[in-house]
Amino acid sequence: QLFESILKDIVQGKSFSQAVFDTGKFSEYEYYSLKIGEETGSMGRVTEQLGSFFERKNEQQRIVIAALTYPIIILSTAVVVVIFMLSYVVPMFQDIFKQNNVELPWITKTIIALSNFVQNYGLYFFVTFIGFVLSWKFFSKNRAFKKYWQTFLLKTPVLGPFIRKVYLAQFTQA
Repeated sequence: QLFESILKDIVQGKSFSQAVFDTGKFSEYEYYSLKIGEETGSMGRVTEQLGSFFERKNEQQRIVIAALTYPIIILSTAVVVVIFMLSYVVPMFQDIFKQNNVELPWITKTIIALSNFVQNYGLYFFVTFIGFVLSWKFFSKNRAFKKYWQTFLLKTPVLGPFIRKVYLAQFTQA
């Protein structure tokens, strides 16, 4: 369907780069690279460079995903276990402490308060988190939001200079 859409646009008189951009499936980097290739007559070289760029990008993405999969699984499991403990196990012990009228240490009181907080407001945090993820997916397609987010990232103290260097490397490579 994607190729048919591009072919239809080309037959109707659009340039290849514009037809690719109008699909909404390609980034501005790809669009402008193809446009430069069309205007300079070096389309073959540009497409080869795009191909090698995406090979490297896919390899880097595969390495990052492989490196982060295990820590994410461990972290997720730990969070689920802690929430389970705070929701079900701590209240059982809380009843035992109440029955014995024992003066509790500060840390135990803190854990009991955290348990009460999770029981009372945990669902709200979960719904808020899901709403945040969904709204992020929705707004990440918005051009103004992308610009604001990228500006924010570039101004971040440690991350900003790193991102700037990555963008500069991509630009000079292109």
